[in-house]
Amino acid sequence: MLALVVADDLLHRDSLRAMLIALAGADTIDAVDCDNARGILATTQPDLVLIDGSLPLDEMVCLIDEVSHQQPRGQCVVMRVEPPHRAALESAGADFIVLEGEPAERFFDQMAQWFAGE
Repeated sequence: MLALVVADDLLHRDSLRAMLIALAGADTIDAVDCDNARGILATTQPDLVLIDGSLPLDEMVCLIDEVSHQQPRGQCVVMRVEPPHRAALESAGADFIVLEGEPAERFFDQMAQWFAGE
């Protein structure tokens, strides 16, 4: 599995990457922001795009919209989302959202279902 991790904070990026490696043995590519992610997506088709929800909402919405139209086989997940942003991210095409304060186990469970083909 190839995952693109999009987070502007190095610690968040490292923790998201470590979670993907531990959970799925994923190969990861890092993007420091949504513009950087778009450049990577122009030449790469990851199975998963994992976005840190602390990025600017308008940038996340644009990125998710592009991913959902250009990479239909990939999953787009946003972690640590502020509750008021959920509807906009869902409308843009996010496949899975973990709200700020929700346990990361929700994401682990969803990943297990994806790997099982559910």
